[in-house]
Amino acid sequence: MRYIVTGADGQLGGRVSSNMLNEVSGDQLIFTCPESIFNIIWKVP
Repeated sequence: MRYIVTGADGQLGGRVSSNMLNEVSGDQLIFTCPESIFNIIWKVP
């Protein structure tokens, strides 16, 4: 399974990204930095 982490350049998104890297391997993560204030983790089949 792959995960998309949005807002990875912000404070909350950065912490979420760091925590996700502790849980799953980096090749399962896709990081994006939209202009939105929302930080969302999506599961990608």
